[in-house]
Amino acid sequence: MRALRPVDVPVVFPVADSLADVGRTVMQAVAQGRLTPSEGSTLMSGLSQLGKVIESDELARRIDALERGHTPPETPTP
Repeated sequence: MRALRPVDVPVVFPVADSLADVGRTVMQAVAQGRLTPSEGSTLMSGLSQLGKVIESDELARRIDALERGHTPPETPTP
């Protein structure tokens, strides 16, 4: 007999203004039982990693602008 394995299914969330909004939506889905705590944890980890990528990109852009002698315009963070 083979062991059962969990199967991941795609999760669709409404478009949000920020990563924090998406995180709140994930936590609400876990609280309402629409996602398991494990699925919520996996999604929150992915959001955290995305936040780090966005932060690194923003810092690189700002450093480049400073090295060129001007301040870049602010860009919204998802």
